[in-house]
Amino acid sequence: MQSSCLLHRSSSAAGQLAAKFSWRFALVFGLMPFAAAPALANVPFFFGAASLKLSAWWAIVLTLPFEAIVLRFVFRMGWLQAAKASIVINAVSALAGLFLYFPVGMLLYPILAPIVVPWTSHMTWELGNTVEAALTLAGMAIVDTAVESATLKIGFSTSLSVGRVSALLLANSVGVAAIFYTGSPEIFHSVKNPEIVALERHYAPEIALMNKIATELPQHMRLNWLGDLKIMDYEWETDITQQAVAGRFSRIWLEKPTVIYLRPEAPIPNFPAATARSTVGSATITRYGKKGSPLSWYEYSIERDSSLGTVRVSALFSGNMGGNAP
Repeated sequence: MQSSCLLHRSSSAAGQLAAKFSWRFALVFGLMPFAAAPALANVPFFFGAASLKLSAWWAIVLTLPFEAIVLRFVFRMGWLQAAKASIVINAVSALAGLFLYFPVGMLLYPILAPIVVPWTSHMTWELGNTVEAALTLAGMAIVDTAVESATLKIGFSTSLSVGRVSALLLANSVGVAAIFYTGSPEIFHSVKNPEIVALERHYAPEIALMNKIATELPQHMRLNWLGDLKIMDYEWETDITQQAVAGRFSRIWLEKPTVIYLRPEAPIPNFPAATARSTVGSATITRYGKKGSPLSWYEYSIERDSSLGTVRVSALFSGNMGGNAP
């Protein structure tokens, strides 16, 4: 008999999780032509890398003067020719990425994924995603450098050498480093302790329920052969679901070992980008939006090791702590 409670598997769980994140997290979870994320190890979305490159047009503009300097002093071009060449090769590499990132990623994915994924899977969630995002962007820079070198050789009749190509790669790295920094600011900024204390004090009952779920879940559920959770105690499920619905959660879900939503989800329009993240003990706190803004949000995640493997319970809380979350 199927449970009538709200504890259920969402058929669009992956899509709902993806929608929660900004394009910055698409870089981490989806753009893995050179190092696929463990969560999506069999689903590489290579076209995303090309769209990211074109959407981050400002990074291309930022690269132009650096490449012009390289072309002037390393390739011995005049300033005017260096400026023109910089514009041309960046335009060509941006368009070529639409066609090259996918096949290059497909070729390298089966080679690099078995190496990178086991390595990053033993890291913390943040560090693993950071490494994979960095490797993805590094791969993009290498492809761009190869295209630009060929363009210089064919279009401008320049001679190439290891030193010249390396200098061009260094200039390209400036642009991808800028994308990496501004695209994932939460990697470089932490949620400060007073902010975490205020959050945990305000949502203490809800966080206590999350700890209860993470601790007790292995006693009341089992994994079937498909890797899905099978409810063994419907009375416990009913109690947990009722408490989740009554709490001030904007969202609450079981993230590992499988995705299950514990209450109906309301859409959140204009969801802000992640701006800071910290890990304290078994909890990971991510802030979305500006600190102190009533329009900000916090994702609070708790992890436990259990007989089911890693259990991860996550919730989304409103940053407007003067009242209940919408």
